[in-house]
Amino acid sequence: MRYRLIAMDMDGTFLNSQSMPIERNIQALKKAKEKGAVIAFASGRIYPAINEYVRMFGDDVAVIACNGALVYKSAKDGIIYRSYMPYEEVIKLLEIAREYKLYYHFFTEDRLFTVQLKYGSLLYKTWNDRLPPQERMMIEIIDDPYEVISQYKDNLVKFVVSDDDTDFLDNVVRKRIEESGDFEVTKSAKNNLEIMVKGVSKGRGLEILSKYLDIPKEQIIAVGDSLNDISMIRYAGLGVAMGNADERVIPWADYIAPTNDEGGIAHVVEKFMLS
Repeated sequence: MRYRLIAMDMDGTFLNSQSMPIERNIQALKKAKEKGAVIAFASGRIYPAINEYVRMFGDDVAVIACNGALVYKSAKDGIIYRSYMPYEEVIKLLEIAREYKLYYHFFTEDRLFTVQLKYGSLLYKTWNDRLPPQERMMIEIIDDPYEVISQYKDNLVKFVVSDDDTDFLDNVVRKRIEESGDFEVTKSAKNNLEIMVKGVSKGRGLEILSKYLDIPKEQIIAVGDSLNDISMIRYAGLGVAMGNADERVIPWADYIAPTNDEGGIAHVVEKFMLS
């Protein structure tokens, strides 16, 4: 097998447009795994919001969570890399969000905090509601973000702002954030900005994982659809954009797969790992 590891985004890539897995994708990945391939999910989500899909393939699936801020060798072996946001930097982001009256939420390794359920946090709640109570992630609606940030100041991994005025978000807000500190800013949706520590990305997370597993990048496939996937698409030996990808992702890809509703992941696995 030429390719030994496949790293794939979740939303818009492994999952269809209803945020559900496609059976053909599952079966193709299981066959690749049986042949010795490493499966890795690379997502903006935190681990508890990925775990239900990890369990489909066993406790030895790798996870790059929070856009690379957290890298798990597997469920059974735990975290091999983490990058926390300094308290002072998170406070800067909170104050920018409040100044511009933006929606915001932020994450620790295992929970989400928000002042109201809207945008991305509402999506997390939708995902959560499908799960048995004991498997749900913690979503906390808070009154005082300063107090919560202080309480969890040593465990903050990602801050997200959202707004319907995407031009304002992409130009004015992004520029202000990037000028305010050492931040890595990316997007997983048109109406958001996802902010981590400078240098954190899915590509960097994939590099850390591949070196830990001693798998050269030439033997890696990375598949995604959004701007936060570009770094891993560029890093991998074979970078794949989904047919439904943001048009700004396409130029960085070596190959264009069918859409997430057409079993694009299965197509890639069958063509490059099983044939």
